[in-house]
Amino acid sequence: MIEIYKIALFFLFLIICFSEIILSDQIDKDYILVYNRNYKGNYGIFKSLDSIPDIDNGSEPHIVSNIYSNTFEDRNIPSFYYTNPGYLIYNFHPTPSSNGSHLILIDSTYDNSLYQKTSHRVQSFLNTNDEPKCTIKMVDSINKCTSLKYDQCVSFINCSGSEPFFLFDNNLYRPSLIYGTPTNGRYYLDLIDVSSLTKTSYKLFLFSSDLVYKPIVTYSELLYRGEPDKNLFKSYSNVLKTPSNASYLSWVAYFPGWANIGSLTVDNSNSNHIKLIIPPPFSYTKFGNNDSKTILKITAPVSIYFNDIANDIFSFTNFHYNFGAVYPIITSSDHDTPKYGEVEFFKSPDYITIRISASDAGSGIQYIIINFYSAYSENIISSFKLSNMDLIEGDCHKGIYQISLPKYTIRSNSDFEIIDHAKNFNKTKLLVPFTFLNPMDIEQIFFEKNNVDVSESSIDNKMFIGLKNKTITDLVFEFVPTFGLKNEPSFISKWNPMVAMYEIQFTIPAHLPPGPLQYMLNPVEIDSSTFFSYLGNSTELNIYCELTDTIGPLVVNLYSENVMIPSNKPYLEVGFDIEFEDNLNGISQINITIGSSKDPLGFDFTYKIENNNSFKCSPRWNASVAQTYFITKMSTMDGKGYSTEYPNVNKVNPMMNIVEIGSNQLVVSRDVLPSDDMPPSLLNFEAIPRSITDQSNRRIYVEFTIGDTDSGVLLNSPSIYAISDTLNILSFPCYPEKKNNSIYHHVNFTCEILVPYLYGYPNGFLFQIHGIYDNNLNGNGFTLTDYHDPSAFLISVPSTGGDIPFIESVINKGSSITLFGFKFGFAPTIIYTSNTIEKFQNFSPTNFLNSGFITFIPDFTQSFIDETLEIYIQTSNGRSNSVSIALQCKGQPLCGGPSHGTCTLSGCVCNVKYTGVDCTLNIIVVDPNINTTKPDVELQYIQYQSLISIHSLREVDFNGKLVNEYVFDSWRYFSLNDSFSYLSNVSNKNEMTKNTDVQVLIKHFKDGGIVHFAGSDITILTGAIKYYITLSSYQFKNDLNTLQLVMLASIESLQGENACSSADFSNFKIMDDESQYLKVQINNVSLYGQFIKRALIDGKIVSITNKPLNLSEIERDGKNENSSNTGTNSKAYIAIEIPHFVKKAELDPNFSILLDNTDKPNLDNSVCAGGFPSKSGLTTPQIIGIVIAGVGILLLVGIIIGSIVYKKSTFIRVKAKSLSLKLKSIK
Repeated sequence: MIEIYKIALFFLFLIICFSEIILSDQIDKDYILVYNRNYKGNYGIFKSLDSIPDIDNGSEPHIVSNIYSNTFEDRNIPSFYYTNPGYLIYNFHPTPSSNGSHLILIDSTYDNSLYQKTSHRVQSFLNTNDEPKCTIKMVDSINKCTSLKYDQCVSFINCSGSEPFFLFDNNLYRPSLIYGTPTNGRYYLDLIDVSSLTKTSYKLFLFSSDLVYKPIVTYSELLYRGEPDKNLFKSYSNVLKTPSNASYLSWVAYFPGWANIGSLTVDNSNSNHIKLIIPPPFSYTKFGNNDSKTILKITAPVSIYFNDIANDIFSFTNFHYNFGAVYPIITSSDHDTPKYGEVEFFKSPDYITIRISASDAGSGIQYIIINFYSAYSENIISSFKLSNMDLIEGDCHKGIYQISLPKYTIRSNSDFEIIDHAKNFNKTKLLVPFTFLNPMDIEQIFFEKNNVDVSESSIDNKMFIGLKNKTITDLVFEFVPTFGLKNEPSFISKWNPMVAMYEIQFTIPAHLPPGPLQYMLNPVEIDSSTFFSYLGNSTELNIYCELTDTIGPLVVNLYSENVMIPSNKPYLEVGFDIEFEDNLNGISQINITIGSSKDPLGFDFTYKIENNNSFKCSPRWNASVAQTYFITKMSTMDGKGYSTEYPNVNKVNPMMNIVEIGSNQLVVSRDVLPSDDMPPSLLNFEAIPRSITDQSNRRIYVEFTIGDTDSGVLLNSPSIYAISDTLNILSFPCYPEKKNNSIYHHVNFTCEILVPYLYGYPNGFLFQIHGIYDNNLNGNGFTLTDYHDPSAFLISVPSTGGDIPFIESVINKGSSITLFGFKFGFAPTIIYTSNTIEKFQNFSPTNFLNSGFITFIPDFTQSFIDETLEIYIQTSNGRSNSVSIALQCKGQPLCGGPSHGTCTLSGCVCNVKYTGVDCTLNIIVVDPNINTTKPDVELQYIQYQSLISIHSLREVDFNGKLVNEYVFDSWRYFSLNDSFSYLSNVSNKNEMTKNTDVQVLIKHFKDGGIVHFAGSDITILTGAIKYYITLSSYQFKNDLNTLQLVMLASIESLQGENACSSADFSNFKIMDDESQYLKVQINNVSLYGQFIKRALIDGKIVSITNKPLNLSEIERDGKNENSSNTGTNSKAYIAIEIPHFVKKAELDPNFSILLDNTDKPNLDNSVCAGGFPSKSGLTTPQIIGIVIAGVGILLLVGIIIGSIVYKKSTFIRVKAKSLSLKLKSIK
């Protein structure tokens, strides 16, 4: 349907400005239509009508009869007025006979002279002194759109000198600025759906300096003929019966040859807004044979009560022609209309759920259609279809149907229609009991940013909508801006309680045309210019742009060379050469699908480009069989997000320069054609089971056998389609059974199919097979009419399977669990158990709005001791099956019990005093001893002492072999208010004239906090010591080399007897899964480390690795370090591995002290001294691996004391507070 007629775009082009808003009751002061807007031609005036009496409580709009001077006229959308409160909106536009008169008089009669006539004076902008110079070029320059293959007639208009004002016959279309500026730019005009236009000749007018419209181009004898020629297309359809007496619809069509007719579309005549689009190869059953005939088939089950011509119309997206009528075979009669019962409405934050009770004792209900009408006319703006798959209780003879709809789609004027399988219907008014606004309820509209410059880049913005009644907080607005050519995204509002207004976040793309941005606001269905007339300047979003570009990349050249494959070659490489252009925004991505007369589905090519203004590509493939190739699909996107698409007449066609001249084809022939021109045949077909009686088991296994006695069956993956009586079509892949044969004359294919809940109920569904080939690419597809046992293709679905709830799957995300299934009833109860604890969560009918899934947040406040939850649902109809999920929480009890932490689906959330994966580690605070001569930190707790130090910088090759080492022996110290800063200068051994600065900043987080580093928020525990480390540029000896920053961590017992030490790494976690963890222990004292795996390398977030170094690897003063660790002393050197960088590397480790409740070391690699034996029997010192994850690795080091040994210890408890610190450059 032509865009201008779509009521959903009502007021889309209204442009108006008032000299003042206060209006008189008789003749109003002049309204001024402002010239310098970027969209002109349709106008609206908003006027208060408080003086008009209330006659109907404002429930319906009243038509206003208007008489205009200067040949202005009402638009196709009539002017109207409302009462209670009273307001009127005029809709009018000029005609080609309108001239430069400065005054337009409007005489209005309300409601057939019931009220006094009112006159309005409007000052027209039709008074320009400058006439732009415009030249027009039709893309179809040869035939002038008189024999279109593609249902779109495109013209480009180049104008200079001044801004043009265009007017098209009947105001159907409007040229759009796509490139340049309004006074020196290129405009785009496309006439779409030519096949549905009421005339064959139209004119485009330009307002001239003579203050009249003059035609600049005439479109004569417009004709869409299609490709192939629609006159050669033949089809027939009928309702037939299988041997088992099941009825089905059969639609068959033939046309010579093969062409890119596009996707199959199915329109339902009961609603203009319900359409199915099914892409190829669906419906293709035989194609590409030497007889040059393509056969298309559709089969669908129908009810035995089917007694009317079908309401479904078949056509194709690239071939706008409707085919065939379906005539019934009446088996059983049903003349009773279906009935409806209670209709209920429920609100959620963004949706309204509608429940309808309906019954039909005869043929049963087939579907329910809900229609919403414009607030200002009887035009339907949206329709929604409920089928038996939307049943939540009962069956098609007596059941309850439910659907959830976005709030912004709901209108006060609505109805619903119940249709049974015999096509009897019952239509009634739908009274939605919710708040509906009129324009006078809105107090203000404004934007966070205005006068926005999009000359270079896109801009994030916010729209705010304030109501006079601040207590209305549960609405949802839809903001639909016009972002350039055929680009109308939508954005949804959220209530902002901080400002008591509705807020809409959106992004304005770059290079839009300058001027006020057009937009529509739903559900009030008022556009920006009408709001401007009512609420003033704040409602306008003004765009500034130096140069416009709103059209995506286009094909400027396409070349292919027809080839012949000689008999001595099995194949040839063939392809297209394609050139694209986008002069300003550049080309970002191109997607191409190549199909052929042998393969309508085709194969894909994708190109990602670095925003070049031009791009050439040459998709290539091997061709072995004679056939004709086409580009069947293409989409492009430029660097600012503007796109094109083919085939889609409602989008800009990237191949507009190609489709009408016939260059979109590549013919491949062979000097010797194969004698095999017969497609494969279907030998056997079997589906198990043949009937779905239990909705909890809807899985079907299909096996069929394909035979081809000539070239053999191609081992591809064909598709099997399921189709129900509502033409709900599903696709599933099938796979061949491969054998050790060179030629497969008989091949078994298997398909595993899982259909949705209640799919096909009650008339079942049929299978169709598509995409079967032999090795000469003769193609075929099969329906029940092609098999000796047609009933084998029918799966019956005789019942709903009862009302017992069933859970099919479960997903846990964040803190919530979602159960998916069916028959969840109206007030379900969720029961979840863990060992002996059982919890209940009830859902009342008012807040449970979806029968297909339930989302809930489990309550873990009790001491669960099992790590698995068992979940089931209880309704008034019975108990469901049980499902289980594994909890991430650890410990006995989980998370140490309520005093330590809380279990969530993502793991334990510890109370402020505790940390660790099971919340059993106490956080204690130790005052650090921070050295002021070098970046060393000592932490002492009782008789245990730890040391953290930065030891050296090492360059290693790609094999890890040491190349250079720099041991830090000299630091400069800088005192800061709340931290300690150090600087060391390293003289590069590869280039003596270059140095590397190593900056270290140490901060004590006494109260904890959160620090942002490398794209993540890092929680800093109470008492933590944080290091910020920055390296300036380093001259590597080889580009493959990397650096290692080596840190020393040690722990020592000051009590020299009866001690054991141990180490463990990566076998456990403390807080999250994105880190590595370390535990080094002496007796009951442990050194803990946590390492995040990120860093900032040359300003980019990079993943890095870390590893412990053998003590013997570290040199000091030219000698190997004593590598012995004892039961009372353990130390480890950790290498943060820094990848090759150019300018800067930033690291971010930190350390903390924790208290463990572990009695004694229990690791296998413990080393003991004195009276304690080693658990592993080792007597030699062991290496302790402490890893600090590079590039922002978070290292938590803690000293842990066992509560059994130290029962009388006093812990310092500090409540964590949020802190953050930015890295300062110190030199």
